Amino acid sequence: MGLTGGIGLLACAAAIYFSTWAAARGSLPRGIGIGIRTATTQHSDEAWVAAHRAALPCASVLAAIAGVLGIALMVAGALSFADTVPPMIVVLFVLGYGVVLIGAWPLVRIANNGALDAGSAREQERPS
Repeated sequence: MGLTGGIGLLACAAAIYFSTWAAARGSLPRGIGIGIRTATTQHSDEAWVAAHRAALPCASVLAAIAGVLGIALMVAGALSFADTVPPMIVVLFVLGYGVVLIGAWPLVRIANNGALDAGSAREQERPS
């Protein structure tokens, strides 16, 4: 449980960071199934990029925390020789995946706000 859970958590951390980073650079198109996909962020290409640029700092922190917990989970799993699952592995597993799930909420809110800001900035540029 420790090794496979840790590897999965590292994969989640990498997916969160690299998909947000690629979309913020504009190299991840909004039409595919990866990225922060809400109606607001997919409204336009500008909103998509702005949303991911706004969310990138939060995604970096979330990915770093998940990565550290994933490594800790892998180490705890590698050092465990018990026939039953030690409580430390269960705690790290729940904590790591809980951070990913709960951390997704502010990440999406920040992305939506970034997309909304991009949309209002674009409307202000239009001539009346």
